[in-house]
Amino acid sequence: MKAILLGPEHVELESVGLAAESYCVPRSESVAAYSRDDGKRLWETRLPFSASWQVMPTRSGLLVFPREPIPQTDTNAAQQRAWSELAGVPTLERVHTAAAILYHAWMLRVYPVLLLDPSDGRILARRDLPANGSRATLLTGAKHAAIALDGTLLGLSR
Repeated sequence: MKAILLGPEHVELESVGLAAESYCVPRSESVAAYSRDDGKRLWETRLPFSASWQVMPTRSGLLVFPREPIPQTDTNAAQQRAWSELAGVPTLERVHTAAAILYHAWMLRVYPVLLLDPSDGRILARRDLPANGSRATLLTGAKHAAIALDGTLLGLSR
């Protein structure tokens, strides 16, 4: 057994995927494959968003997806705008506007799902699915996969 040093960045160990020839380690902005034989890095692929990612090997390739949908807006900027609406005398209209700003910043999200080639990390397919809120997951079976997005099930096919 060979130890592989992954570097200083935090790695969610339950998110690592085990491919035929490699360990596939997701980081916040990339996924890297390390040889199961000697621990050398085989490839690294940049991911479209900074997030907490998961890797799941399939027969078609490596499915890479975030732990939760990713906000499409800058939530910190939205919070600042909402607070500025409430500065001074908070009228009913300003409270409504602040609530609408926060609601849309929270709800408008995207759930990207990527299929990578396990031999070189090339992106074979990518789907950015619109999501409302922070609940989503990838479901896998023996021959099929689906994505559950808060109230909706979408079947995946290659």
